Amino acid sequence: MMIRLFSTSSDFTCFVNVGCCYHFLTEQHPSAGFPLSQAVQQSGLQLGPTPKMLSCQAPARWEDQLEETLMAYEHHFFRALLQAIMVKKGLTDASKAPVIGRLNKKKDFTCFSVYVQAALKRLDLPQTTIPAEEAEAYYDSYKARGVDKQIAIVWTLRVLLGPVLESLILMDRWLYLDQTIPDSPTKNIWMWPLFDPVSSPRNMVIAATK
Repeated sequence: MMIRLFSTSSDFTCFVNVGCCYHFLTEQHPSAGFPLSQAVQQSGLQLGPTPKMLSCQAPARWEDQLEETLMAYEHHFFRALLQAIMVKKGLTDASKAPVIGRLNKKKDFTCFSVYVQAALKRLDLPQTTIPAEEAEAYYDSYKARGVDKQIAIVWTLRVLLGPVLESLILMDRWLYLDQTIPDSPTKNIWMWPLFDPVSSPRNMVIAATK
């Protein structure tokens, strides 16, 4: 990591970093990307895959990208409903979502039955496993019960944790720099929002001098 190189090498006197791709951070490894600082290490805090993914979320963009946000909620509902149907049919376990991978957003999400057929193909299951008529019947039933709204609430609460988790990662980096840079008249560490998070969710910059 650049931050480790800067803090340990005398060849560098200035450092500027804008965070990105937190879901790739390694943990529980000698060269782990989180936690870096002694303070966070001693606290015992660990993130894990889901919190790291959530730290990349950008609720600040919801209002500016309302149509895309609503569509994303519908896609989450599709995935949850497909899993519920597959559990009922004994095709998967409730604790393990089927791994479908990325589907074509324009072609495979036009309606639930189309999504189901695309997902079954990815899972190497016959198209007759969940016929289109049955898929749409499930969709109408669950929609009438407001399950789509329940899914939206859960995903909203998850995404709202994103800025909190990102703040933890950034503060860990700030503390690490403060901990590893020797005290001197030229030692400085700054962290501030460089631009509007709607323009780019990763808007926080960390700068330091030795």
